[in-house]
Amino acid sequence: MSYFIKFNEKELPVILGVPLTGFGLRFQTSQGVHDNPMVKCLIINDSEKNVVLVHCDLLGYTSERCAKIRSNVAEKLDISNDEIIITCTHTHSGPASIKLIGCGNESDEWHTAAEKVITDCILEAYAKEAKEVSPKLYKKEIHGVSYNRVVNSKDMIDKDILTLVFSNTDDGKVNTVLTNFSCHPVTTREENYLYSRDYPFYVERTIKESFGEDVNFIFANGCCGDTNPVEGDMSGFAATERTGRAIGTASAGSVCEECELPLSGDGLKVYSYDIDFPIERKDDEEFLTQFTEVTHTLIKNAKTPELRDFYPSFFEWINITRERRENGTAEEFYKATVRRVCIGDLNLVFIPFETFHAIGKSIKALLGEDKTIVIELGGGNFGYMPSEALYDRASYERGQAFMGYDHPGPITRKAEHMIYDALKRDM
Repeated sequence: MSYFIKFNEKELPVILGVPLTGFGLRFQTSQGVHDNPMVKCLIINDSEKNVVLVHCDLLGYTSERCAKIRSNVAEKLDISNDEIIITCTHTHSGPASIKLIGCGNESDEWHTAAEKVITDCILEAYAKEAKEVSPKLYKKEIHGVSYNRVVNSKDMIDKDILTLVFSNTDDGKVNTVLTNFSCHPVTTREENYLYSRDYPFYVERTIKESFGEDVNFIFANGCCGDTNPVEGDMSGFAATERTGRAIGTASAGSVCEECELPLSGDGLKVYSYDIDFPIERKDDEEFLTQFTEVTHTLIKNAKTPELRDFYPSFFEWINITRERRENGTAEEFYKATVRRVCIGDLNLVFIPFETFHAIGKSIKALLGEDKTIVIELGGGNFGYMPSEALYDRASYERGQAFMGYDHPGPITRKAEHMIYDALKRDM
């Protein structure tokens, strides 16, 4: 079956002096632009239903902000909220788009401008003329680009690059490419003060060099909560380019008969699963008192001025968490929504967490390994979701990161099974 698509892209706001986010040891604000973060909107239609996929080059976007934009757009276009999904690539060289304690304060000016740009991008895409296309999916393994940072392994990762190609039905020309790969965009480190999409910028450059500058492109990050790039630069973008071009070359090279995966079925379906993920709360007074003492020790023994300036941010979490516990407003659940979009028998699954790679692979195995794309940070960013297998070894992702995200504790170790159970309801 043929589908109809519309595409639009716009530059996200760049305000120099706004903090970049993602790293805790940045002590200067943004100073320039290497490449402008973008928002991209792909609308897919089957003559009866629309699916609006919005991809932002940001570290993350809260579920509340996503919901506000979705609601405004849905009302203006008279479509369902569930048909609009906003995701983020998770670049660590973008503006402070979410609250992340110790990693730069959010700017109201930037948020106001960004909300308008994202909304306008969707509305402008909707107003465009649709192009009739047919989808094809390709898969190829890539080695030597990423590794599992939790267990320091180049094997315990998702090596698959999935490339979804929409080609025009009239002339067969490639219209839009979506590349899906699981890897943290952290080839640049805390010393970088330039706005950048990180390696996805060079993935796009490579795709356009392969298929033409007029080809539309989206990078949709997979489950990369425990996966980092092998290379990284303390300064400059050489490793960024090498990483992006390796992924882009593999993605473009997979578009061949040998790597094509068979797709069947027709029509669009959207499923939404509201899940209350329990929080393993760490806000009892014993823990907060102990962590206060630890923080004082860290400050006293800090080996660099940068660390001495960073560690006091822990007190912010301690004070907020104690206050919420005492007044009864502490969270008990991550109230999140997992979404599944079906294009025929092709599954796109969106998870609003920094999800460990094994969860993505298990979802593929559940729904069909050769017909499933899993995309993280879809509809929000609640922080990390470690796999049960690596839960106890995820010392940062389970043991510390929730503080930066301003939560009273990490997600339950059984979280992934709650997703599997939800997805099984519509199999």
